[in-house]
Amino acid sequence: MIKVEKLHYEVNRRLTRVNGEYNKNIKSVDIDAYLNHAIDIINENYTAIVERNITIGNHLRILEKKDVAISINRDEEKFTVFNLPQDHYSTLDVSAKGTTTDCGEEDDIFVHNNFSDSIKESLRSPNWNPNFNWRETFYDEFDNSVAIYHDGKLIVTKAYMSYISTLPHVACVTCAKGNYITPEGYTITSNKDFLIDNTAIWRKVCDLALMLIRRDFEENFNADVSLILFTEKAYLQ
Repeated sequence: MIKVEKLHYEVNRRLTRVNGEYNKNIKSVDIDAYLNHAIDIINENYTAIVERNITIGNHLRILEKKDVAISINRDEEKFTVFNLPQDHYSTLDVSAKGTTTDCGEEDDIFVHNNFSDSIKESLRSPNWNPNFNWRETFYDEFDNSVAIYHDGKLIVTKAYMSYISTLPHVACVTCAKGNYITPEGYTITSNKDFLIDNTAIWRKVCDLALMLIRRDFEENFNADVSLILFTEKAYLQ
C-alpha cells in the first residue's frame, strides 16, 4: 500500500515544474478527484493493459480474484440469483455446483456467459439450455446480481466467480485545510491510501492525473492516454 500523501507530493512536484501557479489553484480534494479519475482509467483499461504491457499487467493481477464463493439472493422460476461481490468490477468467469430432485447428487456445473440478447432463445437452444446430464447452463448479469439459469431442470446450490476487483479510490484528508468533503458531498475523516504497492503503477496514476489536470488548465495541451498506459516510460515527468 502506498500512502496517499506520496501521490500528492508527486503530483504537486510535477505541477510546480510545469507551472507553479497550478498549486495555488488546485485544492487537495481536487487532486484526489484527478487521481481517482486516473484510477478509473486504469480500471476501465485493465484488460488492454494486461495484454499490451507485461510489466504493469503482472503487478495489476493483484486485482484478479479467483473462484470466490458468491452468496445466494433468491430463487426464481427460471434462474437462481446470486449477489455480486462488493468490490466487483468485471467478471472473468462463473462456475457452479448443482443437482436435481431426482438425482440428489451435487456436481460441478459449467456455466457459460450468455452472449445472446434473448434469454428465451438461449433456453431453447440445445447448446445453451440448462442440462444437468451435460453439467452445463448459462448466466446473465443485471442489477449487481448474477442470474444462473436452471429452467426447472436443475437446482443450483452454489456459485463461484472469478473477477477483476475495483481499484479503490484515494483520499488525502490530512492534506486538506478544514473538513474534507468529496465532490459527491460526503465527509471523510481519515486517509484512504493507494492499494497497490508498486512504483510503476502509482507513477502511472500520477502521470494520468497530471495529464488530466493539464488538459483542464492548458487550452492547447494534448496528450495520448495510450502512451501512458501501454509503455514502460513515463511521459509526463
